[in-house]
Amino acid sequence: MLARATDVAGNVTASAKQTVNIVNTPPDTTITIYPPDPSNDPAPVFWFTSTDPSATFECKVDAGSFASCSSPRTTAHLTDGSHTFSVRAVDAEGNPDPSPAKWAWTIKR
Repeated sequence: MLARATDVAGNVTASAKQTVNIVNTPPDTTITIYPPDPSNDPAPVFWFTSTDPSATFECKVDAGSFASCSSPRTTAHLTDGSHTFSVRAVDAEGNPDPSPAKWAWTIKR
């Protein structure tokens, strides 16, 4: 990218060149290991990956908020009933996967 600055007196600086990295594709997230549906495990383990090998991850269960996590992720002890686990990759520029990976299942003990 080339840029020039003009001050209030109309003086123009010489062109400056700067390299700008533009990320065109946000990371994609995939859940690779998840509990069966239904399951009798109240604290299941999830494994996940991203198309961006340097991405970090954020997870949430049900209506919770996304928080930093890593794979594998074991949930807190969950009650019987329906649940949803969501995970999204976040690239080095802070761009999250716009379509987090999700798994919905039921716990029956």
